[in-house]
Amino acid sequence: MWRGGVDSEGLPHGRGSLLDEDVRYDGRMRHGLRHGIGTLHVRESSDDEELSSLRVTWRDDTPDGRGTFTEPAGGSVHGCWRAGELCGAVREYHADGSLRFCGEYRCGVRDGRGVETRADGGCLAGEWRGGELQGSPAAFLYPCARGGALVGEWRAGRMHRARFCEVSPPAAARRRAAPPPLPAAVVHPAVHALLAGTPLASLVPRRDPRAPRYHRLDDAAAEGRQADPHEASRVRAGEDGEALFARRELRPREVVAFFGGVRCRASAADGGPPDGVDGSWGVRSADGWVWLPPALRSRDAYAASLAHKARYAGYRANCTLEPFEHPRLGAVLCMRTLSAAVKEGEELTVDGQHLVELPPRARPAWLRALLARRDEDGYYAHLQFTPPRQLVTRRSPRGGHRIHVEAHGPWRVLWFDGVEQGMTFHDDEGTLCPLVVGFDYQRTLAAAAAAAVLPSRRGCERVRVLFVGLGAGSCAAAVQAMGRGAVCVEAVEVDEAVVDVARGTHGVRIHSATTLPPECERAKGAPLAAAAAHLTARQSTKRPREAEESEGEAWGVRVVVADAAAYFAAARARSECVVLDAYDARGNVPAHLQTADFVRLLARSLPRDGLVLANLWHGSAHARASCERFARRLRSAVGLVFSLRVVGQESNIVLLAQKSATALSPETALFALRDRLDQGMRALEHVKEDALQACLRSNVRTLQLFEPRDALEADCADVVT
Repeated sequence: MWRGGVDSEGLPHGRGSLLDEDVRYDGRMRHGLRHGIGTLHVRESSDDEELSSLRVTWRDDTPDGRGTFTEPAGGSVHGCWRAGELCGAVREYHADGSLRFCGEYRCGVRDGRGVETRADGGCLAGEWRGGELQGSPAAFLYPCARGGALVGEWRAGRMHRARFCEVSPPAAARRRAAPPPLPAAVVHPAVHALLAGTPLASLVPRRDPRAPRYHRLDDAAAEGRQADPHEASRVRAGEDGEALFARRELRPREVVAFFGGVRCRASAADGGPPDGVDGSWGVRSADGWVWLPPALRSRDAYAASLAHKARYAGYRANCTLEPFEHPRLGAVLCMRTLSAAVKEGEELTVDGQHLVELPPRARPAWLRALLARRDEDGYYAHLQFTPPRQLVTRRSPRGGHRIHVEAHGPWRVLWFDGVEQGMTFHDDEGTLCPLVVGFDYQRTLAAAAAAAVLPSRRGCERVRVLFVGLGAGSCAAAVQAMGRGAVCVEAVEVDEAVVDVARGTHGVRIHSATTLPPECERAKGAPLAAAAAHLTARQSTKRPREAEESEGEAWGVRVVVADAAAYFAAARARSECVVLDAYDARGNVPAHLQTADFVRLLARSLPRDGLVLANLWHGSAHARASCERFARRLRSAVGLVFSLRVVGQESNIVLLAQKSATALSPETALFALRDRLDQGMRALEHVKEDALQACLRSNVRTLQLFEPRDALEADCADVVT
């Protein structure tokens, strides 16, 4: 169907659009034939977005002139068409606009001298015949800033034989104008010279007769004992043949190793590896699966690639596996460093991203064990391997902040304006498991709070732990469960929407939720009589013995919806332990909760031997200076300050300040507090959660005196920072 002008015979003529079932032409027509500048759109599949297009000058219904062909995936080809055929100098571009090929075409295919630059960083240079690299000299340029390359003979697009050498351009070629944008992974120094027209033969050094020859690896079992030269200069296996280490310093995003082996087809049922193929020794490639059978897993039997030696380290890994087209190994995965450099001798580990698409049946045993872990490593494994589910999204009435909860397997994570504020663990029925505390720093807080207050309990009286900041409620729920009725847990949370989400989505048992009178909030914490009366009416802490032996969490957490400063100014009830874990939408402790006035209010709420625990970010110079300022205020208002190491998360620190009626030497106070935590650990032997028990032991072992620098010295450091 034609939409446009017609000539005297009714044929399309002039500018318009010609529509057919899968083809559309927009441009000029002359007496029924495409003639002039026009664009031909072709639908490549039933998907309306799978469109290719050719914008070119047409002559008598045939492309004839300069034009651009755009591929469905976004790549493009720029050149000159003659009598319907693309020929002469042509440039191809990737979808991101970086160069893919620069060279000669004939009859619509690559034919003549050219250079191919791949998104994975590898490059091919030489003579093309009929669309494939052919003849000698031809070269594969590794993504190597030092110039490493395999130079030799190619047949029908495949490497036949080659030797390894360093190809570097002459100094004059380096000073020529830069070519079009290259893929970010292309770092070989000879690429610019080749694109500028320098013949490959002039860049290749004289052949060393002793240099080993490399052939296409068609049979890994028979030909796989020859190491890859690029890989061998960067990595080595451990002394026991396992693990992988850097031979030299490796730059960010550098290709350091490859994952090769035996090729096999993917399963038709689920796209995974064939039956009998262990997913821990195989990876999905562009044309199926690459697998190392047991006979090839030793260094003596197979040395052509070493990436299979790297150990998995999850989110702590320094490398990842990505697709790579290797001239010897074929379509494989390469091991590429992440965004940070790797030092010489450092172990290289992978993040396991290549295992995401594995069906559950093919997941290796170590991955199944990792997904079953009930700690931070288990959460991050699910974050990587389990598709997320959005459970709730809402806006907070206080400030309009976005609150949403996302589930990854058994974990439910609370996000507050893009900042993780806590998570909870749930069984197969969706019931909260309160003794599982995911984040390492929160587990350190919960274990320290429970262990510190239980030895101070007298008879049947319940001890009181107050949390400033509820978050997902995991810390409060854990202390409630560990106490088994001996601990009264309360929380102060400024945002009522957070309380609703903790109760409704995270499954935390909240016994009651009250608010401060409006006049107290308006007074910004002034100890008004009305507010004091509202909060001092405290429930009896006496419990019958049979209730003490119950699960304890059934009592739930008492919550006051209020600003913490207003709460402490109004409250008269005392807490044996106050836990500070309040962060705002930017991931910072609110400034008014770090002031000297607020710390004095905290001290007033503590009985003798009462404790303040504070989780603080400690990962930068500015954060450490803020932490020391807060520690000095704790020391001034409460007492000696101690610290706990957060094992596994070194960027957080937990501070403890103890209010003591008598002046003790720091050494004596440290010994007494360590003994108190040790008694609490023994009182919590009933807790059947390995991660919590390990944290209880670690707290006793790592407790130490925290000595902030002199105030003048710290202030000077702040100015420098």
